[in-house]
Order: sequence, then structure tokens, then C-alpha cells
Amino acid sequence: RLQGTLDTSGGQWALHLQGALERFDPTQWWAGAADSPWRHGPHALNATGVLDGRGRAGAPLANALGEASLQLAPSTLAGVPLSGALGLKRDPRLQLDAQLDAAGNRLHLQGQAAADGAPRGRAELDAPALAALAPLLRLVDPALAPSAGRLRADLSLERGADGAWQTQGQAEADALAWPGGQLAQAHATWQVGQQADAPLAARLRAQGLRLAGGRLDQAQADLSGTPASHRWSLRADSPSRPGPGLELALGTSGGQGSRLSIEGEGRWAPEAGGSRWQGRIGQLALGPAQGSGQWLAAQALELSLSLDPQGRPRALELLPNQLQLPETRLRWTQARLRWPSPGERPLADLQATLDPFRAAPLLDRLQPELGWRGDLRLGGSVVLHASPRLDADIVFERLEGDLSVVDNVRDPTSRAQALGLSDLRLALAAHGGTWHFTHALAGARLGEMSGVATLRTGAERLWPEAQAPLDGVFQLRVANLAAWGAWVPPGWRLGGTLRSSAALGGRFAAPQLTGRLSGEQLALSHALLGVHLSEGRVEMALDGQTARIEQLAFRGGEGRVELSGSATLDEVPEMRFEARAERFQVLNRVDRRLVTSGQATLNFSQARWLLDGQVKVDEGLIDLGRGDAPALDDDISFAGTSGADAPAARAPARPMLLKTRLDLGQKLRVRGRGLDTLLQGELLASVANGRFAVQGQVRARDGTYRAYGQNLEIERGELVFTGPLDDPRLDIFAVRPNLDVKVGVAVSGSALNPRVRLASEPEMSEAYKLSWLMLGREPSGLGEADTALLQRAAVALLAGEGEAPTDAFMNKLGITDFSLRQTTDTNDVRQTVVSLGRQLSRHWYVGYERGVNATTGTWQLIYRIAQRFTLRAQSGEDNAVDLIWSWRWP
Repeated sequence: RLQGTLDTSGGQWALHLQGALERFDPTQWWAGAADSPWRHGPHALNATGVLDGRGRAGAPLANALGEASLQLAPSTLAGVPLSGALGLKRDPRLQLDAQLDAAGNRLHLQGQAAADGAPRGRAELDAPALAALAPLLRLVDPALAPSAGRLRADLSLERGADGAWQTQGQAEADALAWPGGQLAQAHATWQVGQQADAPLAARLRAQGLRLAGGRLDQAQADLSGTPASHRWSLRADSPSRPGPGLELALGTSGGQGSRLSIEGEGRWAPEAGGSRWQGRIGQLALGPAQGSGQWLAAQALELSLSLDPQGRPRALELLPNQLQLPETRLRWTQARLRWPSPGERPLADLQATLDPFRAAPLLDRLQPELGWRGDLRLGGSVVLHASPRLDADIVFERLEGDLSVVDNVRDPTSRAQALGLSDLRLALAAHGGTWHFTHALAGARLGEMSGVATLRTGAERLWPEAQAPLDGVFQLRVANLAAWGAWVPPGWRLGGTLRSSAALGGRFAAPQLTGRLSGEQLALSHALLGVHLSEGRVEMALDGQTARIEQLAFRGGEGRVELSGSATLDEVPEMRFEARAERFQVLNRVDRRLVTSGQATLNFSQARWLLDGQVKVDEGLIDLGRGDAPALDDDISFAGTSGADAPAARAPARPMLLKTRLDLGQKLRVRGRGLDTLLQGELLASVANGRFAVQGQVRARDGTYRAYGQNLEIERGELVFTGPLDDPRLDIFAVRPNLDVKVGVAVSGSALNPRVRLASEPEMSEAYKLSWLMLGREPSGLGEADTALLQRAAVALLAGEGEAPTDAFMNKLGITDFSLRQTTDTNDVRQTVVSLGRQLSRHWYVGYERGVNATTGTWQLIYRIAQRFTLRAQSGEDNAVDLIWSWRWP
């Protein structure tokens, strides 16, 4: 509702207005964009207002007298509760008083015009619940919507009779959080004036600042003096630091983070058509927060900044000086930016040089295991003018010297092998819209690599556009790839020759190569992994966006592997490769040997991976008793990787389809941890819907298993895979050979939940099973000596996967059986008999036994013809040949 009166009689005018809003929804008058949160509401405004004014007809409206008031009753805007008041009065000076309460956050504004007409004002903000303002601030910008925090501020602003402004105040924030970052705590105070001699003081302290671009643990800035002469300092600590490789190259340790420290002074001075700030950075340092060394440092840097009357930059100039870097210095004789007019791109002038520095110390920090040596010195220069046409010459090149590599840094007698460098150069020349990129590398051992690429673009462009046409040439000749072994991961060795000649074309964003790549006598090896590839050959045709492998073959052991296929390297890359192996030796070391044959096909596209193949193991050995390199235990975890330190979210991987059949063949042996057996069977590995699964059955053949101090024969050993690779179903039965009964160890269940028990055929008690397993007979009549022998089972259990001490001792003596028993002779005299023997094979056994008090012993040679037939020959106290047939009543 709105009503009022207007009286213009007698050369005067008077106005009186009254208005009110009741449950007013502004979206009925202004709907806003379809996706705007403005539409979501809810909105309900309740307010009353009064306006009284009077003045002389024809006089400026600004000279009118009167007052206005607005009362905002409890209302809702975007779901945020609001209330407040506004009072404005002029009689004859202007006075303002406004209050606003939004969800418990209060703002108070006061202002007035002084007697001299200069305005002054004050603002107070107390916002203990910023998160409640999020729906309201989201109407302005979603990035401003806070999710937590508290903010307080108190400031004053006034303008003097001379028109100069000055302000002072303080602000503090606690636990702020918004979509773009977080701030744990901050406090700031300031006093700033426009006059040259006005006091100038500012102080800022902040902790726990997190933004999308990084993180600051703490920062502090100080400013003191006057605009005509002031000093300032800045110090910031961040947990961020260079990556491990760059940190090694810089030769510093990042400790817990990095630190930036700057101290300087400056002064403002008026000049024709604006003002100028001249500053001097007395000290600048960036380096690790703890530890020694710095990443960059500078002293006595002088710079000037010119502004136009509106405060917009016109020119920024850095006077000639230098910046200290690890191992070198960057010097400039000219560094300037100029803005021809507001809003236009600045014009730049830069002339700088990089002092010569030694490359060997830097490389030695990156790869200390290679032992880089030599006196190679590198340097560079930059000349750039953008006014507005771009002219640039950038060069980084070898100045003098050579590099060498020590094969074994731990051997003081190892000699360094020189690379024989004669040329190393990277250059860019851009003039009149024509860009030339050139590179060259030449060495007696490294070979030669050179090329040039030319781009044509607009003369004023600072960087070529993606569609700029590209042409050039590329050449490569490596007489011995072994010289390039320094650039491959430690332990790997290269060999062979490589050469290439290609023409460069296409566009800047999508370059194309047309030519060939050839290699002969290629070799790749890693002694620790057991990889030895030799007699390699490669023939590859490059045709624009298509690369075709005509031949890629290696010899491994007595066999070979061949690879062929093609790849399309355009905006939607696709690849298809076919591999075929024939008795190819994949691994060859003492504990792991693998020879395979088969074929596989790999298809790669932007949509998915597809791997299909069939591989057979011709011969193999896996020794489980030889462990890999040490690793952290499973119960060790890392903490503190959250927020800005957490790795960036990985993009969803391409779907992979895998269907590969693996035939274990007849000669794959697994040995170690008590097991020695051949494995046979066929497995089908597949991946569907992102899940890896294995189907198939593996059988153990001609195997033995060491358990309870005995060498057991694996009579039945099956692993059935029905999905997860690490959880097959187990069905294993290992028995002690050469007994009248079957007794041993049975393993059932799954690999993640196995069940191990003593088993026998026919079934008998646990005491009988253990006695048959350890002594080879029933437990009836056991004496103390036999009981002591049964304790070997406990010793074996305590040994776990390792070898029991008694077993180790017996192995060194070359025996497999040892026992003590007590017998009674014809005179009812009990005596102790010691027996020992060795199982020569599955059927042959040789043994010797002797009574403790006897003068002679007995040798035995036993041949087990079948399960119930045994031939025994003995010599000594009794000489005999026996044919034994055993039959057991159930």
C-alpha cells in the first residue's frame, strides 16, 4: 500500500508519503532466471515507511529538508529471517542510522555530514552465525555462501574538507568456511589516509587458510609509516613444497613445508596525470620452512608503478638486477609492462640471461645411483618484446664441457664413461607471427637427435592458437641405446641401435608425424627381476595420425615374442595390437623362471579396453621360500591426508574387458614354505563391470608337503577358482608314505578361511592319527621316548611356515626319519632302540637301528611294492629278506 500528499503552494513544496508491505513476495514482480535460487524462496516481507520532505520550488533537490524512516518487521527473504530499521534526516545536516538483523547477524550503520560539509560514517558488524546467511548470499554469488564461521568488524570512514579520505578499523574472523576454501582464524587492524603525511598502519595475522590453489598455515603482514614513506613486510608458511624430483634438483629439503619472506619500503608521489609508487625490496627469500638452502632469493630489487587519475595501472617496471637460483642466477637488464589504455593488453619488454651453471651436480642429486660427473656448463637468454607485435628469442644451450657416468658409484675403481656431448640446444624464435622451435642433441655415445618446427599465427599473439598450421622435420640416430640407460628406471639396461626420420605436420594442438622408426639388436634387461630380452627388432611406420607397427620382436631364452598392430592418435585415439609368443622366457632368475607360449589381442579406445588371449606355461618355477623386497606391514596406515593435502579425485577409469585363458601346462613347479609340487590346470581370467574374476581348477601333481616334521606326499591337491583370485576353494590331502594306513593332513575351506586337520583312511582317533603320522605305528605301549618324539609335532607347529630347529639339524645330517622306542627281549628286559633313516625315493627307504646297550646294529633296505606289499632286506645282528603283506581288520 502507498498513499501520500503533495503541496506546492506559495513557492514552497511539501511531500508526505506512507507505505506498507504485508507478506510481500518479490518473485511475483520479478521472477528471475529459471535456474536461479531466487525462485526457491520462501519470501515474505513486512515493512512500513514514512517520507516527509519540504523545499523551495526550483531549488536543487539535494538542499531539501526532511526525514524518512523504514521499519522492517519480522520478515523472510530466501528463507532467512530479517528485521531492522532505517532512519534518514536532513535538518540542515544529513544524518543516517540503519540497523539490520539477519538470522542473529547484526549490521549497524551511522553517518552524518559535518559542519564543514565533509561526510563521515561508521559501520559495525557482528555475525556469529554466518552459515545462516548462506541462502541469502547465494542469491548474489554461490561462491560467497558460507557454511560456517564467525565475523566481527568495526570501521570508520571520513573525508576532510580537502577531499582526502581516511579510514581506520579492525576485523576478526574465526572458523570461516565457504565453497572456495577455509580460514581458521584472522585478525586485521588498519589506519589509512590519502594525504602524503597521513598515518599509515596496517597489521594482518591469519592462520589455516585453504584455497583451491593451495594452503597457508600462517601468514603475517605489516605496514607502517605514511604514504610518502612507508615500510612493509610479509611472511607466509605453507605445507606445500616442490615434488620429490624437483626438490632433489633444487638441492634443498622441504622439511614440513615452504616459507616466503619479503621485506621492503616504498613511497607514493604525485606526477603529471596521476601518481607513482616507487618501492625497494630489501630482501626476498623462498625456501623450505625448515632445513638449509633456498629456492630463490633476491636483494635490493627496485620497482615502480604508475597509476592514472582513476587509480588504474599505466606502467610497471623492474630495474636491472638479479634473482639467485640454485646453482645459477637470472639477470635482467630490462623488465617492463605498459598499458596503452585501460582494459587493453599490456605491452611487455624483457631482456634476461641465465648465468652458466654446471649440470653434473644437479643430475647427481636427481640420480645419485648413476654417479654423474663432468664439467658440462649450460646457459640461456631471453629477449622478448610485445609492442604489440611479438618478437621473442629464447635460447637454452650447452656452452662448454661434457658429462660422464660412473657405472658403480660404490666401487672406487669404477671408471667414468664420457658421453661425448658436442651439442645441446633448445631454442624458440618468434617474429612477425612465424614461430620456430628448434632442438639439437649430439654426442659420441648418445647419437644425434635434431628437429625444427615452424608455426604461423597472428603477429600480435602471445601464444599460437590450437589451429595454427605446423610443419617441420625430425631426425634421430642412436648408435648404442646403452648410453641412454641413465634415463630409464634403476636396474634396467638397454641395448641396440635406433634411427628415425620424419616430417612434421598438422596443427599446433594435433601434430602429425610422417616417416619411419627402425631399430636393430635391441635389448632390455633387469637382473633382479630376471628379465632378459635380446635380438630385438622394430619397424614402425608413421603416417600422420596413424602409427603402424610392422614388426616388433624380441628373443627371450630359446623363444621369441612378436608384436604388431596400429594406433590412431587423433582426438579420439584407438589402438589395436596383437602379440604372439613361442617358448618365450618371460622371467629367468634363481627363484622365478617362466617360459610361455600363446597369443593375445589388445584393443584400446576412448570407450573401453579389451584384452583377449590364450597363454600356456611351457615351463616354470616359483620359489615361495624366497621373499620379495621388504614392505610395510598391513597394519600400518597413513594419516593426515585430508583437505588440500588429499590427492585430487581421479577421473573414472575406462571400462576394461578381459578374457584370457591360462594353461599351466605340465612343467610349472611351485617350491617353498614346505611345498614342492607341479601345478596343472587351466584358468580363465576375466573382467566385467570393473570386477576381476578367475574361473578354473588347479591340481597338484607329484608333490610333497613338509608338515609336523614329516615329508608328506600330496595325494589330492585341488584349488578351485570361482571368482576372486585370492580366495579359491581348497581340497588338499597330504599323507605320510610307506604306511599300512593313510594318515596325513587335510586342508579344506577357502584360502581366506582355511580349515586344517589331521586326516586318515580309515578314520581313527586324533591320538592314533598323530602317532601314525609321527612314529609310523599305533600309539599303544608308548614310552617316554616315544612321547618325546611326538613333541616334534609341537615344535613343527611352533615353527609356523619356517623350518623347525630339529628339521634343520636333520637336514644337515642328511636323514629324514629319526625315532626312539622301547622294546622287550626274551628275558623281559626293556631297552631303548634308536632308529634313523632316509627316504631315497617314493618306494625306496634305507635305515639303521641299534639298541642303546647293544654291541651291533641292523641295516635295513625297504622297497614298497604296493600299498600292502613290502620287500625288506636287513643285515647286522640278524640277516634276512622278508616279503611282508599287511591286512588290517576294520
